Amino acid sequence: MARDLLRSRRFWPFLLLQACGALADNLYKNAIAVLIIGQAGAAGPVLVAAAGGVFILPFLLFSIPAGVLADRYDKARLVRLAKLAELLLMLAAAGALVSRNPAALLLVLFGLGAQAAFFGPIKYAIVPELLTAEAVPAATGWIEATTFFAILIGTVAGAALMAAPAAVWLAGGAGVVLAAIGLAAARLLPALAAAAPESVGARGLWRETGALFAAARLVPEIWAAILGLSWFWAVGAVFITEFPALAHHVFAAGADLVALFLMAFVLGVGAGAVATGRLAAGGVRLSPVPWALLAMAPLIGDFAVMTHRFGLFPGGQTVRQILVTGAGWHLLADLFLIAAMGGVVSVLLYGVLQRAPAALRARLVAANNVLNAAFMASAALALMGLHGLGLAPPAIFAALAALALAVALVSFRVISQAAKSSRCVDVTDASG
Repeated sequence: MARDLLRSRRFWPFLLLQACGALADNLYKNAIAVLIIGQAGAAGPVLVAAAGGVFILPFLLFSIPAGVLADRYDKARLVRLAKLAELLLMLAAAGALVSRNPAALLLVLFGLGAQAAFFGPIKYAIVPELLTAEAVPAATGWIEATTFFAILIGTVAGAALMAAPAAVWLAGGAGVVLAAIGLAAARLLPALAAAAPESVGARGLWRETGALFAAARLVPEIWAAILGLSWFWAVGAVFITEFPALAHHVFAAGADLVALFLMAFVLGVGAGAVATGRLAAGGVRLSPVPWALLAMAPLIGDFAVMTHRFGLFPGGQTVRQILVTGAGWHLLADLFLIAAMGGVVSVLLYGVLQRAPAALRARLVAANNVLNAAFMASAALALMGLHGLGLAPPAIFAALAALALAVALVSFRVISQAAKSSRCVDVTDASG
C-alpha cells in the first residue's frame, strides 16, 4: 500500500512540495542564524532568539484567515499560489543573504512565516480530498515523517552551506531551487472543489477565531486532538531548542553532536508516524494516544538521568566516544523512542481533525496551528525562565518528565470522554 501511495499522482506531488517548503524554510532560518551570530557578536544569540519569534508570530496572526480561505476556495489552487509566493520570497531571501542586512533578513523571515501560516491549514485539510479515507492515515504519516526529515536536513544544510566558500550565494540559490521544485510539483495537483459556500469567513477575524475555538471545545474529540497536538509540538520544541545547550554545556561538544541528536529524534518521529499511519488504515482510534503519552514520561526521565551521567565525565564527550559506548546508544534510543511516541500521537490526533466536516476542516486545522504556536512560544519562554534560574539541561528534562507524566495521566480521562463523543457533525452548526 505504501508503494502505491507514494506512486499516486494525487499524492506524491503534494508530499514533495510540502517537504521542499519545510526544507527551504529551515535552511534559510539556520543560514541567517549563522550569519547573524557571525556579524552581531555578543548580541547574536538575542537576535537569533528574536528570529525564532519572528517566524512563529505569523502563525498567531494569519492562521485563522488562512483557514477561512482554504475552506472557501479550491485548495489545490491555493497551494499553487502559496508556492508562487514562496518562490518570490526565496528570491528576496537570496538578496537579503547577499546584502547581509539584518533587518532585511528578518523581514524576509517574517514573510516566510506568513507564507507557511497560510499553507499550514491546507497541509492536512487537503489530504482527505486527494485520497480515499483508508489512505489518509498512511499519507499523514508520510507527511509527518518527511516534514521532520526536511527540518533535519535544512538545519544541518543551512549551517553547512554557510561554512562553504560563496556561502550566501549557495544558501540563497538552494532556497530558490527548492521553491521552484515545490511550485512545479504544485502544478501537478488536480483541481479540487471548494469545500464551503461563499459565506464562509464573513465575520471579522476576532469573531471568527472565537467562534472556531468555541466550536472546537464543544466537541471533546476535536478539542482533545488540538490540545494533544499542541503538547506534542511544545515537547518537540523543548528538545530541539535544548540540543545545542545540551551538547555545549553537558557534553562539551559541538554542532556534530547536535546533528546526531536531531537525527535520532527525527528518525523516531518518522518511524512512529509512518508505522502508525499504516496500522491505522482501517480507521483512526484515540485509545493508543494516552498510552503513547504515558510511555514518553519515563523515557524523558531516563534521558534526563543519562545526560546528567554524561555531564559527570571530565573533558566532555565526542560523537565518536558516544557511538562506541552502550550508554551512548542508550541515550540515543531514549531520544528515538520519545520521538516515536510523538509520531504515534501526531498521526492519530491529526486524523481526528482530518475527519471533521469538510466545510470546517481547514479552519479547525488553523485553530490547531494557532494553539500549537502559542504552546511553542510558551515553551520557549519557560526555557528562558528555567535557564535564568540556573537550571542545566538535565534538570530541565527531569522537570519535563514530571510534567509529561501529569499530562499523560490526565489524558486517560480526557481521551476516554472524547472517544465516546460522536458529535463531530455538531461543530459545523456551532461555528456558523
